[in-house]
Amino acid sequence: MLDSAGQRPRTVNLEGESFTEHLRIMLYTTYGASVVPYVTHQAFLQNYVPFETQSIRNNIARNIARGMYFSVTCAEGVPFITEQDIARETRGTFLGDSRVRLHIAACKEWPRGDVPANFTDPLKSDIPVVMISGQVDGSTPPWIAEGAVKFLPNGRLVPIRYTGHQMDRPCVWELISTFIKTANAAALDTSCTQNIHRPPFITENPGTRNPQE
Repeated sequence: MLDSAGQRPRTVNLEGESFTEHLRIMLYTTYGASVVPYVTHQAFLQNYVPFETQSIRNNIARNIARGMYFSVTCAEGVPFITEQDIARETRGTFLGDSRVRLHIAACKEWPRGDVPANFTDPLKSDIPVVMISGQVDGSTPPWIAEGAVKFLPNGRLVPIRYTGHQMDRPCVWELISTFIKTANAAALDTSCTQNIHRPPFITENPGTRNPQE
């Protein structure tokens, strides 16, 4: 790989779990996903520079407070994960169960609050609600919102095609702004979502900058 400071080749040991974890992060967004075929093919050819540059670009550590992340997930997520969930959701995946088990192990050491046993029960309310869900979001897939909106009679689910775990579309921001101003989910004009297209697959190393930025 290239030393990011001196731009000189440097030999490092790359663990399989580190490689797959960075691929998982790339798959969060539609742009990141468009890079994955190129990155994995180049890695197959023993060229890890594209992987390195995308790993730098997708360094979530600079955007996420790890302590806060564990405080929330260790209280609100991990206690509700069962062995059956782990087996079902990780079967046949390239990540396997190592990441979720590492997360569970970390939560045994991290201080956390206690939430009631009914914390994950569906919320029922007649307050106007708009749920926006990326149709290719692997982190919070559409079926989560589909299940939740059933209990919200004045709620509306707006699926955003070709969109992952991201909020970078002008169309989406306009929908949010309009709903905040009107509090009317039913009247939202969502036709702009039909103009959203999946980005083309990347065929050369784009560096650390997202061309959509």
